[in-house]
Order: sequence, then C-alpha cells, then structure tokens
Amino acid sequence: MRVSPSLSEKDDDVTEPTPKPIVFLSSDKQHLYAAADDGSHERKTLSSRVFSEINDFKVSPDGKLIAYIADQEISGQMDLHVVESDEEASVKVSDLR
Repeated sequence: MRVSPSLSEKDDDVTEPTPKPIVFLSSDKQHLYAAADDGSHERKTLSSRVFSEINDFKVSPDGKLIAYIADQEISGQMDLHVVESDEEASVKVSDLR
C-alpha cells in the first residue's frame, strides 16, 4: 500500500504559484506601488502621474486588481478608481462627491 507518491514520480498537475503583489503607498501619499511577494519582479508604479493625495486602497483577493480613492482628475475631489496590478492605466468607477 502506498500512501503518497515517491519523490521520483513527477506530478504533472502541480503548477508554480503565481506571485501576488504587495501594494504600498509612498509616505507622501502621492504614489501607489506594487511588487511581487516573491521578489521576482521589480517594483512597479501603478500610477502614471502624481496625485494630490491617495486616501485609501484595497487589493482584490486574487491580487489582480487594486481599488483606490484619490483626487486623480480634480484636486480635492475624491473618486474611486481601479487599476490592474500589472498596469498603469486606471479606470474611474465612481464619483464620491
């Protein structure tokens, strides 16, 4: 009776885990960055411009999307935006006036 496969057997169903992003905000709250949790990729800036202020952000459970609140379009007007963790272009999803 064999309880587990031997080390010499290859398991074709095993896949390498996909690195998830670690997302962080600069101390001045003007830049949002992402880096792979396994150190496999360089740090990436998630925004192509400097914001006046990013108030908050959340990462989706699968690590693919980051939602953030910032005054990206009009200074002082906070809106909700979403960006993919490997992209720079965000999409405005609501006005928070």
